[in-house]
Amino acid sequence: MKILVTGPFHAGKSSFVRKATEMFGKDNPAMSIDKNETTVALDLGVLYIKGLKIFLFGTPGHLRFYSVRKILSYGADGIIFLIDPVSDLNITDVNKIWKEFDDYLPNIPKVIAITKQDLPEEEKKSINELKQYFPFMNDYPLFPTSAITGENIEKSILTIITSVIDNIKDTLKVLYEFQDEVQGIQKAAFKLNKSIYETKKYLRWLERRNLAEIDWRLSIFWLCDGIDKILTR
Repeated sequence: MKILVTGPFHAGKSSFVRKATEMFGKDNPAMSIDKNETTVALDLGVLYIKGLKIFLFGTPGHLRFYSVRKILSYGADGIIFLIDPVSDLNITDVNKIWKEFDDYLPNIPKVIAITKQDLPEEEKKSINELKQYFPFMNDYPLFPTSAITGENIEKSILTIITSVIDNIKDTLKVLYEFQDEVQGIQKAAFKLNKSIYETKKYLRWLERRNLAEIDWRLSIFWLCDGIDKILTR
């Protein structure tokens, strides 16, 4: 599953990806393509959470990297949007980058992380203050986070994962009925009232995200353990 970690310059995207990878990356460190400690291409972390394999893609935050953010948005399943609450935050940049992704990916799940919560209260704006600048915050789950302490890192990631899966839950429930059965793809297609082609295309989408394994010769498929746990919780 591909999750973007985005937001304006200095919002803490690289730190978020590094901390999440440190917590859930099975000792594989995050990768960063940067110059003078500023991301110029991407940050990448691979996480293993509750049986799911998650790819975090951190985007560059400077406005001039518009085209890089657009390329990284292709195939994304969800967005964690970071806002830096310190007193000198750039309101214009936050709104511009939010609008970019609202245009690129208008219908995918989003959560908002308010970063740097390890700082003293007097050094940062409250969530209520930030909502005055950014009304879009009222429409999405919000998490105060810290890449230093790990506060709410897991919760924000689990929320976006659950939101992605909830969007496809009805289809997954049908697939779950026919996993591990010979000709299971054909049976699922019939139950879903979809063509074999459409069903295979959907399963390939799951396979690319490490959410399913498929034996195309026998038309058998298996959903990953993480999907099983979410559907049966």
